[in-house]
Amino acid sequence: MRTPCGFSSPRLRFDELVFTGPGEKLCEELLRDGERVRATKHEHILIAEADDFDGEVLREGVLELERLAREMDEEGIKRKLRELVPEYQFADS
Repeated sequence: MRTPCGFSSPRLRFDELVFTGPGEKLCEELLRDGERVRATKHEHILIAEADDFDGEVLREGVLELERLAREMDEEGIKRKLRELVPEYQFADS
């Protein structure tokens, strides 16, 4: 499995990006394992159906991350990110 920027997660899958020239992308697929997809009229285009989430919880979480960043609380930031995005794994953990 190829991952961008050293990011790894057992629940996220990053397939290879293929570039044919400047600004031209042939393939990109970024889906969580188990994420539902729907077909479209075009055989190579799918629509990912993301899990429902509470926008207010996300907004409050981002505000908390901003506060933690201002306080330079690295461990607090990691805890909050793990809470908001359980699939995410830090390179040092």
